[in-house]
Amino acid sequence: MQALNLDSVCKLPDWPAALNGRSECRTEVITHLRLRDPAESSCIQGSATEEENAQGNEPFVLMKFAPPAFVSGVLRNVKGTLGLREEFQVSTCTFLTTSWDDGHPLDLRVAEMLAKYNLQGTFYVPKHAKTRTMNSGQLRALASGFEIGAHTLNHVKLTSLANPHARDEIISSKNWIEYETGTPCRMFCPPSGRFSAVHVKMARDAGFSGLRTVEMASLSYPHPLSGISIMPTSVQAHPHGIAGYFRNAVRRAAFRNFWSYISHGRSGDWTSMACSLLDSAIRNGGTFHLWGHSWELEEQEQWQRLELVLKEMGNYTSRVLCVDNFKVCSTIAAPLVMGKT
Repeated sequence: MQALNLDSVCKLPDWPAALNGRSECRTEVITHLRLRDPAESSCIQGSATEEENAQGNEPFVLMKFAPPAFVSGVLRNVKGTLGLREEFQVSTCTFLTTSWDDGHPLDLRVAEMLAKYNLQGTFYVPKHAKTRTMNSGQLRALASGFEIGAHTLNHVKLTSLANPHARDEIISSKNWIEYETGTPCRMFCPPSGRFSAVHVKMARDAGFSGLRTVEMASLSYPHPLSGISIMPTSVQAHPHGIAGYFRNAVRRAAFRNFWSYISHGRSGDWTSMACSLLDSAIRNGGTFHLWGHSWELEEQEQWQRLELVLKEMGNYTSRVLCVDNFKVCSTIAAPLVMGKT
């Protein structure tokens, strides 16, 4: 497979105003599209295999939503410059992202490691938590280089609360993050991954663009639900066994993810699973999403393992999109707007 950055080939036009200010993000993704020989993949020109369509999991192919003149112009310039055969087509896009929950002061150590390997991520921070949280100065320092998402105000499980209390936790956490950091808070993560459909609507009404879950063993792109993007994850930086992945799949009826675990993991070594899923995302497209808790990394002495995985991810930063959670969600959502114009 040939990886390509289109910036070196052609100047890209702006996207229509229908994208509502998201044209910059769309152009960023377009410049990192990969070209693939159809002999290697059935996913060309936006088509999906019958099996993929039956599963409702059509591959996300950026060019299928672009104006015809834009597509033909880009492909003409690329093929002409590189001398590619006419049958080469644009295929799927790969995202690398990370997220870190609970706002522990050790998040600053994670941030240093991410910066070392030119990676990005989103830190979901509550105001209060049993495991300690960063002070205002530390939070602002972190926000200067990374996205900060909300994680309720008091790190409470939404499903244990009455609706008015849950709504207050969601709204207040967004307001608090924005007050402390001076930047928009667009992503929300329910503590322990516990939420229901009503909480999704509450997050949407509060103004969030995306909701990160704890669904694991997934390479899927975020999907829309009740007007908000629902974002799964690939691997937690934590030594789960087969029982943990099975419970995770059953709770979410995500049995395809359990098969992914069987295919890529089974050893209980999360670093091996991470590298296998990462390789699959690089080769086939998708979102590789690593997440964890910094305090847990410390308790379980996982820092060295984390370094190994981040270093491996860093090997691909020039080939794929390394962005925060919101950038993934907003980029995937953009074609839905384009498709309606």
